[in-house]
Amino acid sequence: NLVARRLSRLATIKGEKNMSKIIPVKDIRVTIGKSEWLVKNVSNLTVNQLCNSKAKKKVVAYGCTCEWSKTIYMNGEIVTDYNYYIEVLKHEITHAIIAEYGYKVKKDFDEETLCDFMASYAEKLEEVIKEYLKKGGDK
Repeated sequence: NLVARRLSRLATIKGEKNMSKIIPVKDIRVTIGKSEWLVKNVSNLTVNQLCNSKAKKKVVAYGCTCEWSKTIYMNGEIVTDYNYYIEVLKHEITHAIIAEYGYKVKKDFDEETLCDFMASYAEKLEEVIKEYLKKGGDK
């Protein structure tokens, strides 16, 4: 797989110290709410095309969540540090949680709203991450 080869090459070239844990290259399915979601590593070009097709301004995307296909696309070409990969994945899973549980993001989102969200969904986020790691995301 092209992404796997590039990740391996990048890790070798950069001498990444956090590469003792390898970023998974296989697709992994996780349960969020009552649905199954797919976490998929894709090329830089693919994730940016997906993200920028719905963005108001062009961005360099590290990940992208597609609600209708229930797929989280991770940019396996530029996110080569394992710890940062998990951080980006948590961000994308948060988008999926918002979609699955019908959380309405308010325009006047403030600290109290953030605290309410975390109190309600932080445990769910950690459960999904544990499932991901158990299924092969922790190599």
